[in-house]
Amino acid sequence: VKFRSAFINAGYRISDQHKHPSAIKTDAPDNILWDIMRCWVKTHPVNEKRLETNSVASIILSTEPKFKADFTRASGAFHKKANRFFTNPEPDWGPKSRATGKKRDITQAAAEDE
Repeated sequence: VKFRSAFINAGYRISDQHKHPSAIKTDAPDNILWDIMRCWVKTHPVNEKRLETNSVASIILSTEPKFKADFTRASGAFHKKANRFFTNPEPDWGPKSRATGKKRDITQAAAEDE
């Protein structure tokens, strides 16, 4: 909730991704996204064993954020938990047997349409 609040407090929209409940979608530019991530790591430090000296993560996190993220709770930061598999709307719901019936000859069908 705090991470989502940082985007809302910065004036950007944020929503859940449809397939994975912990993924997000936002209209924030990349530089704001990375600055929020850097501010998050300052308050929730990463284990030093995970940060190798010239890894991509250490290079990204070593840059000072230009934007100061506000992690206070914002209204609208709460989200409902997404269902991955929805319940069936009725018993025996799903693919039915294929259509059956009397097959008509193409010439016979054309004659009937006239």
